[in-house]
Amino acid sequence: QPTIKEMSRSLEGMVIAEAIKASGDNISAAARLLNTPRQTLARKWAEHSEETKPTETLSISSKAARKS
Repeated sequence: QPTIKEMSRSLEGMVIAEAIKASGDNISAAARLLNTPRQTLARKWAEHSEETKPTETLSISSKAARKS
């Protein structure tokens, strides 16, 4: 059974993946959507990209991703 830390990390990866998808693969727009620095998001995405494959989608509006 996964630990809470493992589940949290998995959820983080899914949220990042969905934000990037919603922003049209634009890391800067995804970072704004998630209210996090672009460099942090890029690092976390690199960490998650190989280990996390989203199995469910989250509803994140691509319109919100384009907000400044």
